[in-house]
Amino acid sequence: IANKMTMLDDPAQIAKFAKDQYKPKFLDYIQEFWINALLSSPSTHLVNTLSNALVAGLTPIEYFGAGARLLGTLHGTIDGLRAAGRAVVSGETVDPLTKLELRNQESIPGLAGKIVRLPGTALVAEDAFFKSIGYRQELWGQAFRKAQKEKKGYKRAYELMKNPDQISPDAHLDAIDIGRYQTFTNPLGTAGQAIQ
Repeated sequence: IANKMTMLDDPAQIAKFAKDQYKPKFLDYIQEFWINALLSSPSTHLVNTLSNALVAGLTPIEYFGAGARLLGTLHGTIDGLRAAGRAVVSGETVDPLTKLELRNQESIPGLAGKIVRLPGTALVAEDAFFKSIGYRQELWGQAFRKAQKEKKGYKRAYELMKNPDQISPDAHLDAIDIGRYQTFTNPLGTAGQAIQ
């Protein structure tokens, strides 16, 4: 497989080749149907949305400089609506860590598969929306803290947000981690993985 992949030049060809290497088995079809059936209850999505909204809404209060995180919430909401739309239309996610733990994400082909995956797609879209909010909250919080240390105000924070690498080398990664934390999709620790 590795030798064949080295002969491909185009990243799209490599991605297609890698995807084609795994053919779903009957148990993959069953698992995809079963997981999405579990997620099909409206109460699942209500609980997910309300818990994520509660965390996103309380985050600015938790931090000093809540005004910056509130600004991050507003910008993140706009980004989140776009991300949720992409997740619904094309299946594109803002983060590979989602609440769906399937060996093969699209086992059932065609329109039937899209219909079966609707509950999972909705869950991914909800999380994409709230991850974007958490991401922006963290970046704005870091930008505002750096601007304060420099004895400058919101104008400097806006400048930093144009290029977050100026905030710190890990600002982007920290913001991704916060988005995962706020949507309960961060990886389990060693003990949690052992139990799982």
